[in-house]
Amino acid sequence: DFDDQSKLKDTNRLKFLQEECPEYFVLDNEFASYDKVAKALLLKDQKSDLEEALVKSIRVYQLQIQCYYLLQASNVNVKTHPVMMWLYRFRQQITELQDLIKNDKKVSPVKTKSKQVVSVDEKCDENEAESGVEGQTRRPITYEMMKNRGLTPHRPKQDRNPRVKHRKKYK
Repeated sequence: DFDDQSKLKDTNRLKFLQEECPEYFVLDNEFASYDKVAKALLLKDQKSDLEEALVKSIRVYQLQIQCYYLLQASNVNVKTHPVMMWLYRFRQQITELQDLIKNDKKVSPVKTKSKQVVSVDEKCDENEAESGVEGQTRRPITYEMMKNRGLTPHRPKQDRNPRVKHRKKYK
């Protein structure tokens, strides 16, 4: 209702914001609390698959909250916008993941692949050996592969000739 909100006092601005979008403060608090949770999980050395999924879900949820803020700032009707549905879904997903993590104390950490040290000469020998085997088992190229036309529909003869096509277009 107010055109110039800069003239309002801070308390009146907060009241106006509370009336216009009451979920703003809830989302703001969730954003901050989930940010702390995600940072704590990222600092852990060994994370389980569930914990990694939780961090990803939190980051996507925070992104959706930021989209909500942008929509609010641009005066778009947020009530019917799909962002609200996504916010609800990701909030449910995060609570489910948190429950799973709390209930399952013995979650195995993610196994990292061990790095193998191989000399450059051995790699070259392996690549040559693999390419020799692959060359013998490959099938020959077909006419369709060579032309690489894909699934183009059959066109009338007049449409295939650009000169005739333009002549027909102007008649």
